[in-house]
Amino acid sequence: MTTGRNAAEAVSNYRHSVQRAVSCVTTSVVDVAGGYYPSPVPHRLTMNNGFPVALDGASRFRLELQQYYRIVEVGCPDASWMVDVVGFYYTIYDSGQREVLLYHWHPHGNSPVETPHLHLEQGAEVGRAEVRDAHLPTGDVSLKAILRVLIEEMSVRPRRSDWESILAE
Repeated sequence: MTTGRNAAEAVSNYRHSVQRAVSCVTTSVVDVAGGYYPSPVPHRLTMNNGFPVALDGASRFRLELQQYYRIVEVGCPDASWMVDVVGFYYTIYDSGQREVLLYHWHPHGNSPVETPHLHLEQGAEVGRAEVRDAHLPTGDVSLKAILRVLIEEMSVRPRRSDWESILAE
């Protein structure tokens, strides 16, 4: 959760925090498209206007990022507002634009599955339909955890030498 003295500052701090994290793997920009005010409908943060971005490294993966957030008044002396992430879509594509891994949390969507989960898609080369179609439970998955896995486990080359400390923040 990111905080601020007012709603706009909380969102600005949140956007900056996400931008700093994704700068470990891309120069793409994250945007909140004007979502600086409290609303009963969650706002959306995207990277690269919602389109996948190519990542450096032998794997040639692409990453799509969407987070949904609410701005909540908390009334603390130092921080009166906070941003609370209430949903996400993190999609990793292979070089052929096939979906590999989809991390989803869409508690207010059309799906009956409202908890965080993972889909192993065609690009993961999973042959069993039962596995490919399953909503594999994950618990809350942070963007920083996804970025760390991409770098440490999936051959994505970091763009910053200080990536470890940024993702540990």
